[in-house]
Amino acid sequence: MKRLPYLLIGLFSLSLVLPVNAQRVQVGVVGGLHFSNIDTDIFDSIDEIGMDMTSLTVYGIGGVVDINLYKSLFLHLEPMYLQRGGILETNIAPIISEDMPSNISISGIDFMFKSSFVEFPVLLKTEFGNTIRPYVLIGPTIGFLLNSSIEAEVFGFGLRCDMKDVTESINLGFTFGTGVRFPAGTWSLFIEGRYTLGLLDIFKKGTLEIGAGPVTITETIVEEDQIMKTRGLQIMLGVTILFNH
Repeated sequence: MKRLPYLLIGLFSLSLVLPVNAQRVQVGVVGGLHFSNIDTDIFDSIDEIGMDMTSLTVYGIGGVVDINLYKSLFLHLEPMYLQRGGILETNIAPIISEDMPSNISISGIDFMFKSSFVEFPVLLKTEFGNTIRPYVLIGPTIGFLLNSSIEAEVFGFGLRCDMKDVTESINLGFTFGTGVRFPAGTWSLFIEGRYTLGLLDIFKKGTLEIGAGPVTITETIVEEDQIMKTRGLQIMLGVTILFNH
């Protein structure tokens, strides 16, 4: 695992020194939805509360560069702004309903984890076909954290917890997927689906800042035995223009 950053640096270096005689370079924009989730055991110690981590629908937008390496083999680069996260659904009713008046209805509280990254997928892509070009792609992704937080509404009060200080600044992932490109002269429209599996635990020691209205408190995390890994499905739509060498 410690060798992964060096592998990524090597791939980025390769993308910068590719032969100028490459047959085709396609440049464009891409964007779409991200069905994101988190693998975590942060709350495993609270056994009496029913909890379930579900997906959060967010988005990503950025650029795309397709560099033809050899025949139908491409280096596929997609630098983008991408949101990640998940929703922790809790059920507190069985715990506190006995102590509440009968005219007050108690339901669960949903905690929304949301982080923003600048990500750099470095993927190898292989195309098939002639007029319509289906393809598959695979490779690593490196992300640089911009911000991270947890938000919830508790008994009508908005609660926000700044998670940036307890979230690692770099996230590494493994991406694979498939798509279809529709060429039209020098322009191409494409749609692709990618699944990214986070390889690193991004939870670390640090200080949480929790705000509820005008009140702000801090909490220091001193243990690192919890796990928080990202994963998610991205559905992207993009357009490129062809540059010949």
